[in-house]
Amino acid sequence: MSRMNKKQLMFSILAVCSLGLHSTVVADENAATVSQYARQINEHFGKGVTPETNAVVAVYQAFGPHPENANLPPAFFRELGIPIPPEEGNYFKVKLEGMPSEEFNGQMDAAMEKPWTREQLPKMAEWIEKNAEPVRILTDGLDRPHWYSPMIPPDSVDGEQGTLAHVLLPAVQQLRAVARMLSCRAMLHAGEGRHEAAMRDVLLIHKLGRRSGEGTCLIEHLVGCAIQAIATDRTIALTRHHRLELDALQRIRAEFDRLPPVPKLQSQVSVTERAMVLELIDLMESGRYELLGLYSNEPPEKSAELMLSLIDYSVVRRRVFDEFSEFSEIMLTESIMDKSKLIASFRTRCETEAQLSIESLARNYLQERTISGALSGMAGDYVTTQTVLPLSQGLVANHRTVARDQLLKTMFALEVYERRNGRYPDSLSDIVPSVLAEPAIDPCSGEELRYQQTSTGYRLYSLGENCRDDAGQTFGETPSGDDLIVRMDRTTATASSP
Repeated sequence: MSRMNKKQLMFSILAVCSLGLHSTVVADENAATVSQYARQINEHFGKGVTPETNAVVAVYQAFGPHPENANLPPAFFRELGIPIPPEEGNYFKVKLEGMPSEEFNGQMDAAMEKPWTREQLPKMAEWIEKNAEPVRILTDGLDRPHWYSPMIPPDSVDGEQGTLAHVLLPAVQQLRAVARMLSCRAMLHAGEGRHEAAMRDVLLIHKLGRRSGEGTCLIEHLVGCAIQAIATDRTIALTRHHRLELDALQRIRAEFDRLPPVPKLQSQVSVTERAMVLELIDLMESGRYELLGLYSNEPPEKSAELMLSLIDYSVVRRRVFDEFSEFSEIMLTESIMDKSKLIASFRTRCETEAQLSIESLARNYLQERTISGALSGMAGDYVTTQTVLPLSQGLVANHRTVARDQLLKTMFALEVYERRNGRYPDSLSDIVPSVLAEPAIDPCSGEELRYQQTSTGYRLYSLGENCRDDAGQTFGETPSGDDLIVRMDRTTATASSP
């Protein structure tokens, strides 16, 4: 027989000592059923929303009933308050029909990268033209005040009731394709000399990302952040490519300032993600899902079964609920720098508490006063590390999006200063308050954005999530860094005709 390690021995002894205990799993009388969780989410996000005020209705008018060939439950459209869209219609086309995917993707990447003309990429121009009407319907709908996509689990998955984890979100990913199409159209406008129209298409991408980021769940928010990253890259590229005259530049800047604010992540976490985790705990309690991975080294099978039978899921539920509440409170912190520090401390504490050790067992026993409570507390700590801590990556994406927004506001101010004075300022303080009402503060560091003139333009950057100056190096570069940067090179820019 192989020798047990310390953790296996600890749990074997614990299991033997527990044989004489009467264990009753105490169900939370107020715990919602699987279907009730979805109803609670939809009641929260759908309050006061009508088809006329919901931008998501326009999304499905543009995409039809089967985005990405998905079969959405009829209840989804009932909750939206609209009939199921017709099977056939002039819906958004993710790619040009009849064109091999590899060829299409290669041409789309080229069309997004730099200005072009329809003579250079006729198939891309055809794809854009075929999508003109559905994209118009979708983008016109972005001015509606609400963005509500119901969470509707499928009726059945493998013969059992569908859960929130099974909810289909096909339109969310297809919105990225719309952002890519608008990027291609912007570069077509630029290549054919319609520079202000090009910038307006990029502003539509910004608006699409911000509105979709208001969605019901974390995935919608993350896709919204990704779309805004596309918009940021295209805004910088177009500004670098063409030197708009002052009047046109000021119009574009004013339209950028009127965009909806970068959405926060509070509701998606405190409502939807919390409900998904509580539903998961209910499913564990019912035996549909197993509580896996609690032990870093598996204890003897019989002992493991006994310990799992002793878990009081009301304790697990309470522990996870409390951690969600603390995480949600941290998210209310206005300063990104302070919020990042609090999240780092929260992560360290949770990871320490979830360690499988004698110390962890003793701490949980002192808190709960029973062997069953101690095991349940440890289970709750583990579930927290697997469900709550990953949400912090959503905050990273959100923080980067806020920093990119500040970079673009400052970039536009620098461009206005250059048009008025014939040169870029020596420092950012030179544009305050004549062009920029307040100092250009980096939301990640709490200090002024880094700004350096170069022989051909300037470099403007945020320190990023790590709050460390990586000398303007960003991810994907060599050497890699965490900074978010605008590099403005005026040697390649064209000027508007007088």
